[in-house]
Amino acid sequence: PPNSPELSGDEVSGQPKPYSCGNGAFSAVNDAAMNISLAQTHGSAALLGVPSHGGSLLGYTLQNGKLVGAPTKLRTDEQLTSTASTFVEDYIVSASATADGSVLVDVISGDLTQRNEVGKVEGTGLSKLPVLHADGAYVLPTTDAQGLHLNTFDANWSLTSSQLFSSAKPPTGLSGVNMGDEALIAWSAAGSCNLHVVGGGTVTSMTQSYACDNPRLAADVTKGIALMVFDSPEGVKIAGVSHGSLGRAWLLRGDVSSPRIAFDGTHFWMSFIDLRGQVIVGYLDSDTMDLTSTALSGMSPERDGFELSIVDGKPWVFAANADGYAAHRICVY
Repeated sequence: PPNSPELSGDEVSGQPKPYSCGNGAFSAVNDAAMNISLAQTHGSAALLGVPSHGGSLLGYTLQNGKLVGAPTKLRTDEQLTSTASTFVEDYIVSASATADGSVLVDVISGDLTQRNEVGKVEGTGLSKLPVLHADGAYVLPTTDAQGLHLNTFDANWSLTSSQLFSSAKPPTGLSGVNMGDEALIAWSAAGSCNLHVVGGGTVTSMTQSYACDNPRLAADVTKGIALMVFDSPEGVKIAGVSHGSLGRAWLLRGDVSSPRIAFDGTHFWMSFIDLRGQVIVGYLDSDTMDLTSTALSGMSPERDGFELSIVDGKPWVFAANADGYAAHRICVY
């Protein structure tokens, strides 16, 4: 393609190369420290964000990666420090952490015009996919200094139970993904990485003797495998999950941090921030596990200010910082 951005490391000879095939930048965000989340709705998407130092929950409607209209103030009654959202049936479900150590759960209409608080649970840490499904119920995991809380809601969004998995050390990250009728949940504490499989009326747990800070999970449901990427002192590492078991971890890239991962039906896509502060995006070869990647110009967000998501079957990278909002649709050639 013309004017394709410079490739940044991990280029594999003979592999199709990723490039930005559609982008937009808008001066709509005026806070450098934004914590953002993306929920895909019917024919569009919604970007939800809060200032990391505390503030209101804002919602932006996206069409083809572009902001449509002015931001909607979804919550102004609480000082919120992080947010996560997903699309469930015909509405958005958001989970937002408050400054006082609780998580507020809201059901929001796809056009962002209506909001209904359905729950308040313990926690400060969120999975960016906040709601998982298992055994005909919704599972919303959170973490705090006590450990992991598995909060279960019924089909009417009534909280039915909350189960605590205690930790002697504070958690350092949380992620969840759906695997068919089961929910996979990974969370880290100093020196350990914990995996829980929720399904069949039980919770199966296992622990690996490595930390998995800031974990992110994605799943290929057809093949029954999931991959987890996470931060480490050496760089970003990756581990596989199969048959409810978390495998060994190996170094993916040493010059990046803040990993993201998503599966588009064919490839596992990943995104990171490199040492220059730029966003890197690429995909794994399913046979060799080689990463082919590119740098996205004009994207220099903070750790919580960008997300990788599959929208209408295509990978997109969204970012927000003091310069505004930017989005890149990723193609290969």
